[in-house]
Amino acid sequence: MGTKNTIVTRKMSASLASLSMAPPDHVDSLLDRSLDRSHDSLEIENDLDLQASQEKFEQLQNDVSNGIAEGKSSAEILMPFLFDMNEQLARLNRNVNDSRYGLKSRIKTVIGDTEDNTDRIIQLEAENKLLRDNQQVMIGLMQRQAETIDRMKSKIEDLIKRSMQDNIVIHNHEYTLEDGQPAWDLRPVVLDFLKSNLNMDPDEREIFVAHKLGENSIVARVYPGLKNDVFQNVDKLKGVKNSKNKSVYITDQQPEAPRARRMYAKELEKELTASYSGVPGKKPKIQVKKDTVFVNNEPQKNHCPAPKPIDVLNIEPDEREKIDNLSLTEVEIKAEKGSTFRGLCTKASNRPEVRRAYKKARMMYPAATHIMCGYAIKTSKDKLEYGRDDDGEWGGSHRIVEAIKAKNLSNIVVFVIRQFGGQHLGAKRFDCIKSCAEKVIKESKIK
Repeated sequence: MGTKNTIVTRKMSASLASLSMAPPDHVDSLLDRSLDRSHDSLEIENDLDLQASQEKFEQLQNDVSNGIAEGKSSAEILMPFLFDMNEQLARLNRNVNDSRYGLKSRIKTVIGDTEDNTDRIIQLEAENKLLRDNQQVMIGLMQRQAETIDRMKSKIEDLIKRSMQDNIVIHNHEYTLEDGQPAWDLRPVVLDFLKSNLNMDPDEREIFVAHKLGENSIVARVYPGLKNDVFQNVDKLKGVKNSKNKSVYITDQQPEAPRARRMYAKELEKELTASYSGVPGKKPKIQVKKDTVFVNNEPQKNHCPAPKPIDVLNIEPDEREKIDNLSLTEVEIKAEKGSTFRGLCTKASNRPEVRRAYKKARMMYPAATHIMCGYAIKTSKDKLEYGRDDDGEWGGSHRIVEAIKAKNLSNIVVFVIRQFGGQHLGAKRFDCIKSCAEKVIKESKIK
């Protein structure tokens, strides 16, 4: 720094020597150019008071004019200004070159931060790509898992069906146990029923096991030949009723899943038939074949099935944004035995909006045991379309649709989410589902 100041001082001395011999007009010209260069230099330093510098320049001009008028030399006039300029240049040099707070140091810091940020952005991009790759792997694994689960369900259902192929169910039969007879072994009751009502005389060894199944119903596994004999004589039960005037009858025992699907199909048949009542024109042909409803020989599909985990994971960004912007009204009902029911409700005017809301519900409660859905939307023909999905809770969505119909609403979708508490509620769960649906509809204020 000392060497630089010495050089500047020498230059100033040489300049003063030349200025002392220069005419006044030349001094004014040099002064104007110096003022312009100094002004430009001072604009670099952000902490200098430019207004004060301008005032100094104006004062210098006045001093030069007065000095010339008084006959002073150029050196005498310009010496204070040049020393002041030297001081400001030194200050500017410190501001630029200071190792800690100087402009160069700050620029280096900014460049370093930029490089660090660039490296961080590259790292984040690499992590994001890794996450996307992992997501695709997870989607593939979940797809395989879902297919495996479906195959296992089919095999389990087939095993259950085969295990029940020799079973018979006696419905609405009232009985009393003799003293000392265990409640879990009802073989004597079945044997007595067959003898007294079907006039049969089977061997006790032909009845392998028998136990209670629901209220006043007995399930028994029998010898295949005995089962054939039972159904050959089943007509003898016509007209036999219990004390509550309920008919006593015998059926095969069927797995719960196929039976539930058949009952669901029958309920859907009733709903479709009712929806066409009062509508002018030719009525469609509605029939049930096994567990599928056909309308004019076309199978009816569930247009808004419960989304699987893979459906929620594999969502396009645009669709995800629409789902995130959805607003749902929510209520909660705590039932007995630890089960919890939550209701969600929002507007939906078409099937894609219903499916979008269904995905939102699944994303909100990914670990829920059941997410039942019921909706009512207006079609292009200004006709109400009702749809529902039980998500494994057979008959639950039917109560949601009933709640929607009771309020005569349209363009609405309602979800009831059940978190199983570990103990079965029996038929009371349907009351909880319906009351939860009614409560969330009321809270949503959708009309």
